[in-house]
Amino acid sequence: MENQEIVGFNLAGIRTDQFALVDPTYETNQNLALSINFNVNKDDNQRIVAVTLLVHFTFESKPVVILQVSCFFKIADDSWESFKVEDSNALVIPSGFITHLAVLTVGTARGILHAKTEGTKFNTILLPTLNITEVFKTDLRVE
Repeated sequence: MENQEIVGFNLAGIRTDQFALVDPTYETNQNLALSINFNVNKDDNQRIVAVTLLVHFTFESKPVVILQVSCFFKIADDSWESFKVEDSNALVIPSGFITHLAVLTVGTARGILHAKTEGTKFNTILLPTLNITEVFKTDLRVE
């Protein structure tokens, strides 16, 4: 087992970018399709990595629920410096670390979905556990 550098960071902010209950005719016994998409950005001045998750629940190709959540992670100075690509404005974020940030973002989105649908028939829609290691198999270069 190889040594992995410890990355210092903290959660600096959460934003619900988009939330919509689109199909009021949805019945809770209908099987929904799920699609997810991650986007990763950075703010060099504040040393922030932003992980955005877009979730679509659909039934028969029609949207039922749309949720987009961004989590903002403040990276410690020494860790940020270790991610920097020499002679470039890019960062290379280790796959294990970006996977960890993505898992935190998914958990945050799961809680937001629950809170926003509590007391409605849509509260039966749950964001399932996801194998994020399949999403970020290699280090991620962020320009």
